[in-house]
Amino acid sequence: MAKVTSISALAVLAVLVSASSATAGAAPKGDFETCGERAVADVPGPGSYKLILKVKRASCDAGQKVAHKYFKKAGSIVPELGNVEFVQHYRCVQKNYYSPLEPSFECRNRARDRVVKGLFPPENVRANAKRSKSCGSFRMEGLLTSIKVKITRGDFPCKVARRVMEDLFHGRDTGNWSCIGPQTGYAKCTKSNRGAIVARF
Repeated sequence: MAKVTSISALAVLAVLVSASSATAGAAPKGDFETCGERAVADVPGPGSYKLILKVKRASCDAGQKVAHKYFKKAGSIVPELGNVEFVQHYRCVQKNYYSPLEPSFECRNRARDRVVKGLFPPENVRANAKRSKSCGSFRMEGLLTSIKVKITRGDFPCKVARRVMEDLFHGRDTGNWSCIGPQTGYAKCTKSNRGAIVARF
Protein backbone atom coordinates (compact mmCIF):
# COMPACT_ATOMS: atom_id res chain seq x y z
CA MET A 1 0.00 0.00 0.00
CA ALA A 2 2.88 2.36 0.86
CA LYS A 3 4.38 1.58 -2.54
CA VAL A 4 1.19 2.70 -4.34
CA THR A 5 1.08 5.94 -2.33
CA SER A 6 4.70 6.65 -3.22
CA ILE A 7 4.02 6.15 -6.95
CA SER A 8 0.96 8.43 -6.78
CA ALA A 9 2.97 11.16 -5.09
CA LEU A 10 5.63 10.93 -7.79
CA ALA A 11 2.97 11.21 -10.51
CA VAL A 12 1.50 14.34 -8.93
CA LEU A 13 4.97 15.87 -8.59
CA ALA A 14 5.70 15.14 -12.27
CA VAL A 15 2.47 16.91 -13.33
CA LEU A 16 3.33 19.98 -11.21
CA VAL A 17 6.86 20.18 -12.63
CA SER A 18 5.50 19.86 -16.19
CA ALA A 19 2.95 22.65 -15.64
CA SER A 20 5.62 24.87 -14.11
CA SER A 21 7.94 24.35 -17.11
CA ALA A 22 5.15 25.17 -19.56
CA THR A 23 4.52 28.56 -17.96
CA ALA A 24 8.12 29.47 -17.11
CA GLY A 25 9.24 32.68 -18.82
CA ALA A 26 5.73 33.53 -20.04
CA ALA A 27 4.34 36.96 -19.26
CA PRO A 28 1.52 36.92 -16.69
CA LYS A 29 -1.94 36.69 -18.22
CA GLY A 30 -3.05 40.12 -19.42
CA ASP A 31 0.43 41.71 -19.17
CA PHE A 32 2.59 43.00 -22.01
CA GLU A 33 5.84 41.27 -22.93
CA THR A 34 8.65 43.47 -24.23
CA CYS A 35 10.35 42.00 -27.29
CA GLY A 36 13.17 44.54 -27.60
CA GLU A 37 14.07 46.27 -30.87
CA ARG A 38 12.70 44.40 -33.88
CA ALA A 39 12.89 45.12 -37.61
CA VAL A 40 9.34 46.00 -38.66
CA ALA A 41 9.82 47.26 -42.22
CA ASP A 42 12.16 46.91 -45.19
CA VAL A 43 13.77 50.14 -46.33
CA PRO A 44 16.03 50.98 -49.29
CA GLY A 45 19.73 50.67 -48.63
CA PRO A 46 21.44 48.94 -45.71
CA GLY A 47 19.67 48.25 -42.43
CA SER A 48 16.00 48.15 -41.57
CA TYR A 49 13.35 50.19 -39.75
CA LYS A 50 13.27 49.16 -36.08
CA LEU A 51 10.91 49.77 -33.18
CA ILE A 52 10.63 48.39 -29.66
CA LEU A 53 7.82 45.84 -29.86
CA LYS A 54 5.46 44.93 -27.03
CA VAL A 55 2.95 42.11 -27.29
CA LYS A 56 0.01 40.87 -25.24
CA ARG A 57 -1.23 37.28 -25.61
CA ALA A 58 0.97 36.88 -28.70
CA SER A 59 4.54 35.78 -29.33
CA CYS A 60 7.24 38.30 -30.24
CA ASP A 61 7.73 36.65 -33.64
CA ALA A 62 3.99 36.82 -34.37
CA GLY A 63 3.95 40.49 -33.30
CA GLN A 64 6.87 41.25 -35.60
CA LYS A 65 5.01 39.69 -38.55
CA VAL A 66 1.88 41.75 -37.79
CA ALA A 67 3.96 44.95 -37.58
CA HIS A 68 5.81 44.16 -40.81
CA LYS A 69 2.52 43.54 -42.66
CA TYR A 70 1.00 46.72 -41.23
CA PHE A 71 3.77 48.97 -42.55
CA LYS A 72 3.78 47.13 -45.88
CA LYS A 73 0.02 47.58 -46.25
CA ALA A 74 0.22 51.23 -45.17
CA GLY A 75 2.82 51.76 -47.89
CA SER A 76 5.10 53.87 -45.68
CA ILE A 77 7.21 53.67 -42.52
CA VAL A 78 5.50 56.91 -41.46
CA PRO A 79 1.79 56.39 -42.17
CA GLU A 80 -0.50 59.35 -41.65
CA LEU A 81 -1.57 59.89 -38.06
CA GLY A 82 -4.80 57.96 -37.49
CA ASN A 83 -4.13 55.69 -40.47
CA VAL A 84 -6.05 52.39 -40.04
CA GLU A 85 -5.20 49.05 -41.65
CA PHE A 86 -6.57 45.55 -41.01
CA VAL A 87 -3.94 42.82 -40.75
CA GLN A 88 -4.53 39.19 -39.74
CA HIS A 89 -7.68 39.96 -37.70
CA TYR A 90 -5.90 42.94 -36.09
CA ARG A 91 -7.03 46.56 -36.41
CA CYS A 92 -3.84 48.65 -36.62
CA VAL A 93 -3.71 52.41 -36.03
CA GLN A 94 -0.81 54.88 -36.42
CA LYS A 95 -0.78 56.86 -33.19
CA ASN A 96 2.37 58.92 -32.89
CA TYR A 97 5.77 59.95 -34.26
CA TYR A 98 9.08 59.94 -32.41
CA SER A 99 7.89 59.66 -28.81
CA PRO A 100 9.30 57.00 -26.48
CA LEU A 101 6.31 57.41 -24.17
CA GLU A 102 3.49 56.65 -26.60
CA PRO A 103 3.02 53.85 -29.17
CA SER A 104 4.06 54.58 -32.73
CA PHE A 105 1.34 52.13 -33.80
CA GLU A 106 -1.03 49.77 -32.04
CA CYS A 107 -2.70 46.65 -33.44
CA ARG A 108 -5.59 45.00 -31.56
CA ASN A 109 -7.37 41.71 -32.04
CA ARG A 110 -10.35 42.31 -29.76
CA ALA A 111 -11.83 38.84 -30.27
CA ARG A 112 -8.78 37.22 -28.64
CA ASP A 113 -7.64 40.22 -26.56
CA ARG A 114 -4.29 40.29 -28.38
CA VAL A 115 -2.29 43.47 -28.80
CA VAL A 116 0.89 44.40 -30.70
CA LYS A 117 2.38 47.86 -30.30
CA GLY A 118 5.60 49.57 -31.31
CA LEU A 119 7.51 52.31 -29.52
CA PHE A 120 10.49 54.34 -30.65
CA PRO A 121 13.73 53.56 -28.76
CA PRO A 122 14.31 56.50 -26.34
CA GLU A 123 18.02 56.69 -27.21
CA ASN A 124 17.12 57.22 -30.89
CA VAL A 125 14.70 59.98 -29.95
CA ARG A 126 17.35 61.78 -27.89
CA ALA A 127 19.87 61.44 -30.71
CA ASN A 128 17.35 62.83 -33.20
CA ALA A 129 16.64 65.79 -30.93
CA LYS A 130 20.35 66.63 -30.72
CA ARG A 131 20.72 66.46 -34.49
CA SER A 132 17.68 68.61 -35.32
CA LYS A 133 18.51 71.72 -37.30
CA SER A 134 16.37 74.71 -38.28
CA CYS A 135 16.50 75.49 -41.97
CA GLY A 136 14.67 78.78 -42.21
CA SER A 137 11.32 79.23 -43.91
CA PHE A 138 9.62 79.95 -47.21
CA ARG A 139 6.29 81.42 -48.20
CA MET A 140 3.55 80.08 -50.42
CA GLU A 141 0.86 82.05 -52.19
CA GLY A 142 -2.47 81.79 -50.41
CA LEU A 143 -0.92 80.85 -47.06
CA LEU A 144 -0.95 83.57 -44.42
CA THR A 145 1.95 82.19 -42.36
CA SER A 146 5.45 81.24 -43.43
CA ILE A 147 6.43 77.57 -43.64
CA LYS A 148 9.24 76.75 -41.18
CA VAL A 149 11.51 73.86 -42.14
CA LYS A 150 13.57 71.70 -39.78
CA ILE A 151 15.79 68.65 -40.28
CA THR A 152 14.97 66.23 -37.45
CA ARG A 153 17.16 63.34 -38.57
CA GLY A 154 20.10 62.93 -40.92
CA ASP A 155 23.10 64.87 -42.13
CA PHE A 156 22.33 66.81 -45.31
CA PRO A 157 22.17 70.49 -46.36
CA CYS A 158 19.26 72.77 -45.51
CA LYS A 159 18.84 73.61 -49.19
CA VAL A 160 17.87 69.95 -49.76
CA ALA A 161 15.32 70.10 -46.94
CA ARG A 162 13.75 73.31 -48.27
CA ARG A 163 13.66 71.95 -51.84
CA VAL A 164 11.87 68.78 -50.74
CA MET A 165 9.29 70.76 -48.77
CA GLU A 166 8.77 73.29 -51.54
CA ASP A 167 8.19 70.42 -53.99
CA LEU A 168 5.69 68.86 -51.56
CA PHE A 169 3.74 72.08 -50.97
CA HIS A 170 3.60 72.86 -54.70
CA GLY A 171 2.44 69.35 -55.62
CA ARG A 172 5.67 68.32 -57.33
CA ASP A 173 7.44 64.96 -57.16
CA THR A 174 9.57 64.65 -54.01
CA GLY A 175 11.72 61.87 -55.49
CA ASN A 176 12.72 59.16 -53.03
CA TRP A 177 11.31 61.05 -50.05
CA SER A 178 8.08 59.65 -48.53
CA CYS A 179 5.86 62.48 -47.31
CA ILE A 180 2.69 63.11 -45.33
CA GLY A 181 0.74 66.36 -45.34
CA PRO A 182 0.49 69.24 -45.60
CA GLN A 183 -2.26 68.95 -43.00
CA THR A 184 -3.35 71.16 -40.10
CA GLY A 185 -0.10 73.06 -39.94
CA TYR A 186 2.21 70.08 -40.30
CA ALA A 187 4.07 68.11 -42.97
CA LYS A 188 6.82 65.51 -42.80
CA CYS A 189 9.11 63.79 -45.30
CA THR A 190 11.39 60.82 -44.59
CA LYS A 191 14.04 59.04 -46.61
CA SER A 192 14.38 55.40 -45.51
CA ASN A 193 15.49 55.51 -41.87
CA ARG A 194 18.32 57.98 -42.47
CA GLY A 195 16.62 61.33 -42.97
CA ALA A 196 13.56 63.26 -41.79
CA ILE A 197 12.30 66.79 -42.49
CA VAL A 198 9.42 68.54 -40.74
CA ALA A 199 7.56 71.66 -41.84
CA ARG A 200 5.21 73.68 -39.63
CA PHE A 201 3.01 76.56 -40.67
